[in-house]
Parts: sequence; structure tokens; C-alpha cells
Amino acid sequence: MKRLMAFGALMFAGSLWAGFADALDCPEWTFTTGGDAEWIVQTQDVYHGASAVQSGPISDGQSTFLQTTVSGPGLLTFRWKVSSESGYDWLRVAVDGVDYDSGISGTNGAWDEKSVLVLGEGTHVIRWVYSKDGSATAGEDCGKVDALAWTQAPESITVSFDANGGSVDAESRVYAPGDTYGRGGDDPLPTPTRTGFVFLGWVDRETAGSAVTDNQPLPYHDVVLVAKWGQSVSALATTALTAVRTGGESLWYAADAEPGLTAEAFLSGKGGGCGSSNCSPEAGFSNTTNWLQMTVTGPGYFSFDWMIEGGKRVYADDCSRWSNSYVELAFLLDGNDVDDLTIWGDGASDWETKYIYVPSGRHVLKWIAAGRPSCLARPQEWDDATGTYNYSYAYGSKPRVHVANLSFEPARAQPDLPSWADKAVNYTSWRVGDLNRFAAAYGARILADPADYEARILHAVATL
Repeated sequence: MKRLMAFGALMFAGSLWAGFADALDCPEWTFTTGGDAEWIVQTQDVYHGASAVQSGPISDGQSTFLQTTVSGPGLLTFRWKVSSESGYDWLRVAVDGVDYDSGISGTNGAWDEKSVLVLGEGTHVIRWVYSKDGSATAGEDCGKVDALAWTQAPESITVSFDANGGSVDAESRVYAPGDTYGRGGDDPLPTPTRTGFVFLGWVDRETAGSAVTDNQPLPYHDVVLVAKWGQSVSALATTALTAVRTGGESLWYAADAEPGLTAEAFLSGKGGGCGSSNCSPEAGFSNTTNWLQMTVTGPGYFSFDWMIEGGKRVYADDCSRWSNSYVELAFLLDGNDVDDLTIWGDGASDWETKYIYVPSGRHVLKWIAAGRPSCLARPQEWDDATGTYNYSYAYGSKPRVHVANLSFEPARAQPDLPSWADKAVNYTSWRVGDLNRFAAAYGARILADPADYEARILHAVATL
């Protein structure tokens, strides 16, 4: 049985009498509900205002819908959430009977924003459906919707470019409603240039959020994009740390941040990736890796701070599941792995301080950042050229790695053994790796008195 819920029509939900239109913040709209149960208005869990709508109780193998109409073309935005058996019970939105995407499932508990482009002139049917598979229940077993808004499509959209101290070939572009910034890959966003800086992306001046992407749909209004810049990593160079370079799939840059001038890099996760937690920078990350490198002349003691910010947990349409990113940041001395940090998901590692003994001669210090995207999708198609499947990736937000407080303290090549050493120790016979381990264990107090660094390390070796 279906019930027409127009403006002024009321529905009982607990102790509240209210209309769907009022609950969804669109009092002039008309709604229909039906299926195996009717949707209801509730006040216990809302995103905006005093109430929101929620799917009614259904059993295994059943579904319930909420429906309205819009006059296109335009952009429909709303907030929605679901509490259900993950991967089996779904809340979806459809336009004219076709699912807009795979929907949402699980118990993440957040009100997510959703935008639906409705193309074409005339009337279009919008339907939200909560459906269950043949068994099991989890969470509240329902879907919820709130805060509907409709923006009628303009005839055209102008995007202007502010190079923010740099230069760019195009001052503006004119788009049609429904276009992406890169026009479906046919016309990527321009890349500005600025001497001594690394381009980090275009940011919407109005929202000042994350950098926009070529495949991101345009809003239905004119936009000003501002270039975001990071300093060249050459700003990290000192008299001791030279030949500072960066490369890979994306570039490192220098930024003024806590705790001081910091080398940073985003991981875009384009293509490639090994798709498992056993990834390493040396294998499986050829297309998702970037690096920072410099040289130093020993002997001496090198220290730095480092940390990782994980990518935001994301639900990708073609993954049909929630997924976390995986990020690894490794430090190498002359191509040999010394240590690494790893992180899963949208958290952040703690800042850690690393101490390294650098032997005599010229040496290469290198950081390699590698990441698996938040979602490793199912294979999309077979590629005859490579003999593998092409995978689709998606990020909720890009992971970022940080290296800060780079410091080098020169030292004597062969320090004399202190008189208090109670064991015979041949300093030159100890491998660099051994000294690094002792430096890591005792470095915090050693660097407080760099002149006595060698003696303290040797004392630690002799007395362990």
C-alpha cells in the first residue's frame, strides 16, 4: 500500500506529527512511500532541524521506498546514513528507476553528504530504497535521509583560475552543467608554474577544502580555483645536507609547519599498487611511490622527525565495501633500508625521532613513501597489453607523509675509547647497523651533548 505524503499531510511517528516535506527541509515537495513498509518521520537521529525520515521495519528479502520528483536538469544534495548488515542490506538512491550508484551499507554511524546529478529536461523520479537480503540483521536495520536541497542547473558554468603568484595558460573556462573539471578526461585542468615552488593542486576559493580533481563534477554555480603551492625541497638544503631532490609519482615539497620546516608529500594512489598489507617501497608500488633524497658527508650523526597521516576511510561505488588506505614511509642509507613507518586507515602515527650514524665519506639519505589507495576495487576489465586486470581506485582523502627537523652533527672518524670502558671494544669493527641501534636507544640524551656522542655509544656497547 502506498500513501501520498504532500505538504500538509501528516504521519504519526512516536509522539510527533509531522510531514515528510517538513522533515526533509523542502516544504513544497510531494513524497510517496511504499513497498513492504512505509517510511516514517523520527526525531531521535537527525542531521538538520528537528526531524528526519527513516525507512520502516522490514523482514529478510523485503524492501521499502521513499519517492519524489524533480524538474531537471539540476543537482540534488542530501544527507543520508544507514545502520545495516554490511555488504548485504543497502540504502540506495535511484533516478528514473536506475540506481545512481551502489549505495551505502554497514554501521559507520555518520551522516554522509550525497550529490546526485540529474541530467535532461523534464520530470525525473527520485527514489530511496532500503532493502535486505535473505538473512541476518545488524545495527538498527534501517536507512535515514535528511536535509534535501535542489539546485536548478544554469545554462553554463564559468571556472576562473587564480595562479596565486604563479602563471597559468588559461584565465577561465566555460563548462556545461554535468561536466567534470576535466571534461571526462578530454580536457584536464591546466597546470600552473611558479619558480621555486611545487604545484599541489587547485582549491575552490569558496570551500577552501581539498584540491579538486579532473573527474570531480562541477557545482551548479561559477567557481574560482586558486593554485596551492609548496616550497621546493631545495629549501631543506644546508651546508651539510646537499643535492636535495625529489621524484616519483608525485613530488615532495617543503612547508612551514609544526615542528618547523617540514618536508611533506601526498600519495595520489594512481594505478598500480600491490593490494596487500605486505607491500614495500621496493616492490609493488612502482606507480604509487615518491621519494625525497639528499647527500651528506660523514662521519657524523643524522637525526630527523617523521610521521604519517592516513587517507580518509572511503566507500567507493565500484568497491561495494568500506576500505582503508595503507601507507609506508621508509628511510634508506645508501640504498639500504634502515627503518620504516606504516599505518592503516584514517588515523595518524605519532611523531618519532630517528638517529642515524653516518660513517666516513659521501652518503645518500633517502625517504620513500608508498601507499595503497583506500579502496582496491574489483577488476574492471582485462588489459591484453599488460596481461592483467585494470583496477579502479578511490580515496576519501589522500594520505600524507612528513619529515621534519633534519639535523647533522659532524663527528671524529675514530674516537678514542673512554677510560671507563670495562670491555675491549674495537670501534672500527662495529657495523653501521649496530651503531644505529645503539644511537636509537640512547640518542635522546646523546644529542643533548653531541661532543660526547661517540663515548656514550661505545660505553653502551662495552657495558651491554
